[in-house]
Amino acid sequence: MGAELRFSGFIAPYMAFGDLVAALAFALAVVSLPMLMDRRVDIITAIMTSLWVVRENPLPMLVLAILIAMLGFAGRRPGSSPWRSSSPCWDMPPSMPTVIWWELG
Repeated sequence: MGAELRFSGFIAPYMAFGDLVAALAFALAVVSLPMLMDRRVDIITAIMTSLWVVRENPLPMLVLAILIAMLGFAGRRPGSSPWRSSSPCWDMPPSMPTVIWWELG
């Protein structure tokens, strides 16, 4: 029996826990961070407002969370990004060394 089969029972709980942490982070930050930047409120008020907005508007918040996740996933996979041609470094062969901008001066 391979290692994939012996440890496959851990994948679902880890993914569920990660989803729970991501949902909590999203619910806490989706309104509170912009609110803290825009208004003079304390952090507790901002967090409670964010949780209230997520509770009262679950479908738009779910759509926003899915959109953020999809864009984040597309950003991690540059080869499958629709904006591939706009970045010349993605078209470089893997054998070419990476040049850091401060080395150019």
